[in-house]
Amino acid sequence: MMRACYAAARADLAALGGHRTRLGILRRYWADPSYATLQRWRWSCALRQARWGGRVLSKLLWKHNIRVSGCHLSPWATIEPGVVLPHATAIVIGDGVRIGPGVVIFQGVTLGRATRYSDAYPIIGAGACLYTRACVVGGHRIGEGATVAANAVVTTDVPPGALVGGVPARLIREIAR
Repeated sequence: MMRACYAAARADLAALGGHRTRLGILRRYWADPSYATLQRWRWSCALRQARWGGRVLSKLLWKHNIRVSGCHLSPWATIEPGVVLPHATAIVIGDGVRIGPGVVIFQGVTLGRATRYSDAYPIIGAGACLYTRACVVGGHRIGEGATVAANAVVTTDVPPGALVGGVPARLIREIAR
């Protein structure tokens, strides 16, 4: 449990361009609220798997994280190491969301299911970037290296390396392969 959290913290720090030492992790945790939000979420997920009072501590830490950061990061979501939240405010990540490594998520992004009767959650590919107030609901896949513009509402799958924007999101540019 401890090793996995430490390895993820080092990967998150490397994505931010920081020193991957224990002192570097502590400095970034106290100086960068976005990094701290992600690390509290990781610890909450790790505690949830522990015995005894781990589930209670997990829930307390998760609730504290929501109050402090204003981000609802579900403990049942999968967030790979190396994810960056430049402005961790009002981000909502639902239960079954899967986020690959190296993804950048700006403030106000919503990732979740389309209706309460649906079980399909979005999958965000490695290296994707979701700008301010982007919304991806339902079982849509955002391809690797894709960019979702600010205020876009994604209603279809986004191919790898593409740029989408608008309401509903339309393909603006696709990288030639």
